[in-house]
Amino acid sequence: MRSSSRLVTRLAFNQSALTTTAPNVLETSSGVKACLLESQVSDTSLSQHLKKDIADVNLVVRAGTRFESDVAQELGLAQGLKTFSLLTHDGSTVVRSMGTLETLGCEYGITVTRELMIYKLSCEKRYLGDVIPFLTAALTKPRFAKWELNPTKYQAKLDNFLFSQNPVAVTMDLLHQAAFRKGLGNSLSMTDEQSFESFGKTGSALVKSSKSEFVSDEIRSDNNSSDAVVVAIARASGPTNSKEAIVDSLLAHLLQGKTSHSIGQKDFLDLPLAHDHNEWVQAFQCDYSDAGLFGFLISCRADNAGSLTGNLMDSLKSLEASLSDDHVQIAKSSHMRGMLTHLSTPSAQVEHVATNMILGTSIGHDEYSALVNGVTKADLKKAISSFLTSPKSLAAHGNCSTVPYLEQIKS
Repeated sequence: MRSSSRLVTRLAFNQSALTTTAPNVLETSSGVKACLLESQVSDTSLSQHLKKDIADVNLVVRAGTRFESDVAQELGLAQGLKTFSLLTHDGSTVVRSMGTLETLGCEYGITVTRELMIYKLSCEKRYLGDVIPFLTAALTKPRFAKWELNPTKYQAKLDNFLFSQNPVAVTMDLLHQAAFRKGLGNSLSMTDEQSFESFGKTGSALVKSSKSEFVSDEIRSDNNSSDAVVVAIARASGPTNSKEAIVDSLLAHLLQGKTSHSIGQKDFLDLPLAHDHNEWVQAFQCDYSDAGLFGFLISCRADNAGSLTGNLMDSLKSLEASLSDDHVQIAKSSHMRGMLTHLSTPSAQVEHVATNMILGTSIGHDEYSALVNGVTKADLKKAISSFLTSPKSLAAHGNCSTVPYLEQIKS
């Protein structure tokens, strides 16, 4: 932990708002190190991966969109902080920040999720001490100058426009709003125009989010001029690294579907898709620190949404009856292959370790492997049956003229 200690010591020296809380430290055999930090802004985790001469550093803050409050007019605050992250802060102007990072050949970026803000930095190890202060000051000591905010708002609006052009992202955003309403239901997009005008004027802080409760509801974003629609149907699932979440993840990998451009795994849903219209159906699973979702995404022609939804439910009934041990093995192999692909880069490993540490969802490799290997045919059957019979939420974006309502979807 010597190199990690030097990094954390340097960080604390440059930014007194962040201090180590040893022994909350994790280290993996691949060289990824992470430690929890006390912060005046929120729970924070610092992780690093040192390989040869390149350092990947993540500063992870538990301050995602779920912590925004509509009462305090905070919706969009996390996305705003992402857009304005390198503007003037104590000790540096935006010109100096960008100039220093570019001169030293650094890569810098921010990812905003529903639970976290992840500040990412990649640079040569010899420059780490020079650039870490910019990273921590951007988080802990912002000082937004009015002359910087106004032109930067264009970038925020452009980000929103690009988000709105992705029908799958919009549909998943609506599904979370239907399933959780507030908290995890807050949008990943800075959609409130008022957010642009009030950003930087108030000193409000992100609020503590209450436990997420799944509700059965539906939201439709109807556009009758479109000839296509994306539909998401989901039930409640378990939190990160719970057995329920892992079982649902295996099932989602088994039922990932097949498009006209995909190869490999068989499509076990076997639905009548019009591939010449780029129709597809696939399962998905997403999990958070205290909740999760499992369901299906349907992308199809507007006039085919109703029949495809019905066919999906019938296909799941047939699969439940015919599920075999071979299906279980395919699901496990696909799940593990997906994990290895996702964690194939040092940067991804850094983010994974820090994220699970700060959310309190970290489990050991042996425990995780035991949970995956322990999934049985009965577990997958139960997961399919649960989707068929449990309360569900639905979201649709596009031409919703034939999309069934929840009460019309037969179990």
